[in-house]
Amino acid sequence: MLISCVICAEKAIKIILWSIARGIAELVNHPEIQSKLRKKSTRFLDHAFKSQSLTFTIFHTSKLCSRRHFV
Repeated sequence: MLISCVICAEKAIKIILWSIARGIAELVNHPEIQSKLRKKSTRFLDHAFKSQSLTFTIFHTSKLCSRRHFV
């Protein structure tokens, strides 16, 4: 039972990594998609920083994952 779970997890990881690699390859091969993604991510990050929700999320997460939790 445990071995089959490990094999399934290994296959899932391989699929995820292959999908990420394929996505990166598509971005490299299509500059117009790169520019669209750059515009959308810039717009999203500008809005997030203006509303300070992203800053709060990063701050809150860093507090949750502070060094004392891992010692």
